[in-house]
Amino acid sequence: MKKIYGLMVLILLNISAAGLYGQFYFYEDFDFTRKIVIGLVAALIVLWLDSRVIRVLSRKIKKGMPEKKMKRALSRLKRKKHLTNFLITILCMLLAAGNYYYYRTNQMLEAVTFAMEPTEMNGYIYVMKNSPLYSLETDTALFIGFDQEERSTLYSLISAQMEKKYNITAYYDYTPEFISPRNDVYQHLKNGTVDAIVIGDEALEDLKKTYPQFEQDTRLLGSLTAKTGVNSLPVDVQNESFNVLIMGVDIREGEGDIYSRTRTDTLMVASFNPLTMKACLISIPRDSYVEFADGTGEKDKITHAGTQGVGCTIETVEALLDIDINYYAKFNFQALVSLVDALDGIEVDVQYSFTEQDSVDTAEAIALNEGLQILDGEEALAYARHRKTQNDHVRNASQQQILKAILSKLASLKTVTRIDDILNVMKGNMTTNLSRNELLSLVGLIPKLGSLQMTTTVIAGVDLEEYVPRYDQVLWITELDDEAIDDAHNMIEEIMQKSVSHTYP
Repeated sequence: MKKIYGLMVLILLNISAAGLYGQFYFYEDFDFTRKIVIGLVAALIVLWLDSRVIRVLSRKIKKGMPEKKMKRALSRLKRKKHLTNFLITILCMLLAAGNYYYYRTNQMLEAVTFAMEPTEMNGYIYVMKNSPLYSLETDTALFIGFDQEERSTLYSLISAQMEKKYNITAYYDYTPEFISPRNDVYQHLKNGTVDAIVIGDEALEDLKKTYPQFEQDTRLLGSLTAKTGVNSLPVDVQNESFNVLIMGVDIREGEGDIYSRTRTDTLMVASFNPLTMKACLISIPRDSYVEFADGTGEKDKITHAGTQGVGCTIETVEALLDIDINYYAKFNFQALVSLVDALDGIEVDVQYSFTEQDSVDTAEAIALNEGLQILDGEEALAYARHRKTQNDHVRNASQQQILKAILSKLASLKTVTRIDDILNVMKGNMTTNLSRNELLSLVGLIPKLGSLQMTTTVIAGVDLEEYVPRYDQVLWITELDDEAIDDAHNMIEEIMQKSVSHTYP
């Protein structure tokens, strides 16, 4: 019975140690290596405590046992207990680490696969009941108020709709006033600081609750609805080919977040066949002058499609290349610095020497020479966005180099020790319509990345100045080459057709 009690003490000791170590893994902000070292030290402490318990247990052995037999029995007992408890402690450490990374990975996936946009977004135009305005189409310069909280989500999308419906352009036909806090939006309208306000569903609901007289004192001048949803064409990502639209945006601190609708600085179509491990990466120049899939039939720089939502960008690319986009992945360009640093640098064959500003816009802070070298985060960002001495087509090729280098580094076993840092970077800096299970399936393909065969290209075009009716001014645009567009389409089809069939209900 005493031996059973002693064994229970040992079990409780190790469970307590595992619990404390698990809490340490969850809440202490140390890197992977330091956590392992501290864990091993904790294991040694537990073993020492176990030995003290064993010593107490050894005293319970019957004193009538012969001395030699007693020593042998004690020796065997100590060896077995030491080995057993060491293995139990290591197992507890591994379980704690596994649970921690399972928790962290799920936390990241929840953030990354967050439903970025509703199916549609509404904007409501209100004026005071006695206002002389009955339309925004007027010769008078207007001041229109917007909720500051909705600047990164509602403004760019709804202002584009206002332009189409009322033929008015921000800062030309009207001046937008961004008002904070939200309750002051109504006060500005009431005091005559602005002629009208444009608010979304959430702001409208809040104002109605705060000011019961809101609907009696104001008049709804009109409403606007913009499609923002993304039509997904899911596939079995481990057995079928698929296309991913990769969008890189340059959102600085205070300008919004990864869910904001903003211009796309980088636009690539990645086609991948998981059965043959072949892929192609096609870059579309940001100034490509194309017809938008917004129902207007007008042409604009493809970078501006992002201001009308991810859905508009996807449908515009689908129409341009005559393909179906299965998924999208949107990255904050500034996060590139942290990701590359988390990977301890990437190897890139820099194609030209240059100087560039850093991520905080310090002029000529980064200077790189031509040649194969290891780039840190700031250097990788500088190479990815430099175009002062190069054209946009060369910059697209540089961005492809960076992406391929990152994929290559992710396939390295050394990446395991940096999972914590990588997860921290991805959370809040990436969003996608890939589901949690689809992402986990793709993670399972990481060991095969070493055998990935990837071809890359940038759709060729001519840079020129041209009058753009949408803005009534002359802008630099890229007129894409029709033959280059066809070549890109054929490259994608070559990847896509080598796939097994799969039927979804």
